[in-house]
Amino acid sequence: MARSNFREIRDTLKYMLEWSGKKLIFVGRFYPSSKLCYECGYKNDNLTLKDREWDCPNCNAHLLRDLNAAKNIEREGLRILKEEIIEEKGESPGKI
Repeated sequence: MARSNFREIRDTLKYMLEWSGKKLIFVGRFYPSSKLCYECGYKNDNLTLKDREWDCPNCNAHLLRDLNAAKNIEREGLRILKEEIIEEKGESPGKI
């Protein structure tokens, strides 16, 4: 697998998960996971790559960049999964 490109690794992982009845969810490449406050949703457009911590000016939460990004990615992944389930079942969002 060391020679495989990222696409091949991703496709293999997706296949293996689907084979075992699980699902791999992809969050968009440009989703602003680090820039969104996990607590209130405020988007900090002034955040740079060197900023490891920041305080949300909207709700005053103190955020650790990587932990905040991980929480936002989890939340977005669950939102995408819910949306896909709704589409598969042909149901309205209120039924799930």
